Amino acid sequence: LRAECYLKLNRLNPAQQDYLQALHHDPCHLKTMIGLAALYKNTDRLEEALALYRRASALHPDRCDLKLKLADVLMVMQETRQAMALYRSLVTDPGVGSAARYNLALANLLLGRYAEGWPDYELRWQIAGKRPPELPCPRWQGEGRPGARVGLLCEQGFGSTLQMLRFIKMVKARVGKVWVSS
Repeated sequence: LRAECYLKLNRLNPAQQDYLQALHHDPCHLKTMIGLAALYKNTDRLEEALALYRRASALHPDRCDLKLKLADVLMVMQETRQAMALYRSLVTDPGVGSAARYNLALANLLLGRYAEGWPDYELRWQIAGKRPPELPCPRWQGEGRPGARVGLLCEQGFGSTLQMLRFIKMVKARVGKVWVSS
C-alpha cells in the first residue's frame, strides 16, 4: 500500500487518505484496517482506533493479535479493567500469549498490584528479543535476606530509573544494604 510508504516518510495526512480510500473500495480489507487503526492510535485518535480494531476483531474473531491491539488501545485510553480482561483471555495463545502476560503485568503494576505484576514483568526480555544482563551474582527474587547486599541495576531509561527508586525503601526492608548501579 502507498499509505505505508507515506507513513515511513511521516506524511500522515496522505497516509490516512490512502487508507480511507482503500477502505472505501474494500471495507473489510484487514491490512488496511490495521494500518489505519495504528495511525489513529499513534496520533491520539483513540476512539477511531478502538472502533477499527473492534470492527477488525469482529470480522476476524480468530485473530488474537487484533484483540491484543484492541486491549493496547484500551490501556492507552485508561480503560484498564477492560484491557486486563482482554489480556487475560489471550495469555494462553501461542502467538500473543507472552505479550498479553507482559501487558497484564504492566496493568497490575499500574494498579499497585505488585505481587501479581512483578513476576510477568520479567517477560520484557523475551518480548524485546533480548537476554537479561549477565550478573556476577544470583538475581534477587524479592525474598527476605537480612544482612544481604542487593544491587539495583538501571536497565532502562532515566525516567524509568527515577520511578523505580521509590521502591528502595521496600527493598531495604527485606535486605541489609542496597546499592544502585547505572
